[in-house]
Amino acid sequence: MLTKSVSIIALALLLVLTFTSCDKHRSVINEGKKQFEAGQYDDAAVSFEAALQMKPESPEAQTWLKKAKEKACELHYGKALQAERNQEWTRAASEHTRVLELIPDYQDASERLGTVQSAAALSYYQKAVGYQKTGKWDNALRDFEEALRWVDDFKDTHQNIQETKQAAGNSSHGAGEARANAGIFEEMLAICA
Repeated sequence: MLTKSVSIIALALLLVLTFTSCDKHRSVINEGKKQFEAGQYDDAAVSFEAALQMKPESPEAQTWLKKAKEKACELHYGKALQAERNQEWTRAASEHTRVLELIPDYQDASERLGTVQSAAALSYYQKAVGYQKTGKWDNALRDFEEALRWVDDFKDTHQNIQETKQAAGNSSHGAGEARANAGIFEEMLAICA
């Protein structure tokens, strides 16, 4: 009799856990649908992924996850293209990266990301060259290094960094001599006065 009671209790507990799990799964799917309808596609994708963690074979969660990822990609891709037009390289790269996280082979996002990285590197490189020509060594070094952050081994950036550091060193040495000469000149004026 005791084993029969234990079996009944175990069965009842199993049923409660099963229904609780189903309720939780349903709740997460419903939340994802609400997020989807509100245009919160990234959040919806997270919810549907969570639902799939609970029930990997759930066709409903799989279908909604695919829809949410596609809509999120459309949104991020559009933002990336707008950022490219505005030459907002960091934002464009971030949006293309998000697209590739969601759907790795989405349209031409990977190719466009490479183009954005090259455009950003070129932009920083050109600014650095301008600073270099005007003797703004710190700004030139900062922008050359930023160009390398976007594309490793971009053009002759490494060589330009070395030349800029050398020029900055020579410039500060020359500035020190000029200050010393100015001090001597002021001392001579004081003696003559």
